[in-house]
Amino acid sequence: MEERKHSSKVICLFFPPLINNFGFQSGTEIKFFNPKNGLEIDHFLSEMIKKRCDKLVLINYPSEEKQVDRLQLELAKVGQKITHILLCDPISYDLIIEIQNKYLICPHCEKIFKRATTVRENNEFVCPWDSKKFTLIKVKRFNEVRLANYFKNSKKLVEKILSENKEDLPLINQLNISQEKEVFSGELREKILKTINNL
Repeated sequence: MEERKHSSKVICLFFPPLINNFGFQSGTEIKFFNPKNGLEIDHFLSEMIKKRCDKLVLINYPSEEKQVDRLQLELAKVGQKITHILLCDPISYDLIIEIQNKYLICPHCEKIFKRATTVRENNEFVCPWDSKKFTLIKVKRFNEVRLANYFKNSKKLVEKILSENKEDLPLINQLNISQEKEVFSGELREKILKTINNL
């Protein structure tokens, strides 16, 4: 008798770069893929399929349209497909501005830090992670470009994923972020994990 192929739920989790500090840890049932860790998607998928994980969560991946094609190809190789899309977006532009006023993304490590602890009197940004220094103007510009690219690309990515999976559309879940404290208190992280567990 032929062994039935194990099918995992493949979840694309998208959230803006200003809230990129969740530090999700993989467990037995759920494995997280973060492209910032340097692992390639094909290696991640083949390893996770061998381990027969129930849920594979791709954090802000794909991040550009050509990666959607590569992801679809790699998923097909292991007999999987995107089953869910989980979007976490602020409900208003004002909330984004509020967060931008208090936090900055380092152009080098792309981690988020409190503005008050990273900006020196001479308007120089010093990364607490690796001590790299940048002018505040460069950091602000980097932050604006990263956010603009995220919001522009995430809509296109979701549309492309949906258009390429017409026969079996992935389910879309939306988590709205209404307050800054949700992000930095861990509340949003818990909501994301609860949603993933319930998929």
